[in-house]
Amino acid sequence: MAKIESLNILLDTTGKDYLAELSGVVIENIQKATLSYKHKNQDLSGDPVSGTIECRRFVNANSQNYGTARAAGKGEAVKAKPVTVAINQDKEIVEELEAKDVRLYTVDDVLNRRSNNHVLTVATALDRAFYAEAYSNANAVNVYGVTDIADILEKIIQECENTKNDFVDGVPRDMMALVLSTEYYGRGVL
Repeated sequence: MAKIESLNILLDTTGKDYLAELSGVVIENIQKATLSYKHKNQDLSGDPVSGTIECRRFVNANSQNYGTARAAGKGEAVKAKPVTVAINQDKEIVEELEAKDVRLYTVDDVLNRRSNNHVLTVATALDRAFYAEAYSNANAVNVYGVTDIADILEKIIQECENTKNDFVDGVPRDMMALVLSTEYYGRGVL
């Protein structure tokens, strides 16, 4: 597309198409820019426009003695716990340009610069919200008497390794992701 010379072009079809394309790029790049994306359940169903989506997490399978299913005439029913996620936090970024910004950079350059900043702004907000929620729902690990940070982290990792419930039967270290506050990371543990 040719350079946009004037803000007035944004009112016609070509300009609106450009803005729609730019908006799509912003939304697409937000996911790539978040750290939390790697830690989120990606197996979702439903339409976000409806206001909710659903995640299902299957319960671990149980090992049975050979012939159990044949004797019962059927296998064990697969169980999945649904979790409904509300899409209820509407946010927006509204900015105004000054004429001097357009004269210095051109309209499309300003739009591209601002859209790149919007990606970073939204990605940061999403990461902060995700990790704040994780922190508020985390299980405490007893580290009383342990003062060395590396030993504290090892206790936390071992706690995760030994987790057992309907959905988890231990977690291998290669499936773990350790996310540290800047304070802990700055202590040079890793």
